[in-house]
Amino acid sequence: MVERWILARLRNRQFFSLGDVNAAIHPLLARLNDKVWRHLGASRRQMFNQPDKPALKPLPVEPPV
Repeated sequence: MVERWILARLRNRQFFSLGDVNAAIHPLLARLNDKVWRHLGASRRQMFNQPDKPALKPLPVEPPV
């Protein structure tokens, strides 16, 4: 769903570097994450920040072997 929504907004644009594409995607992704879902009454960002973010632990300093 996310891929389709972002690609639909970028379909008529032409990009000449990966950096340009990433720069165009970044604000669209932020907009999508802040968009409120009608059936839940909250955005993706709110749904992540409430139950999930506090439960996350930092990554280990040493990479796994």
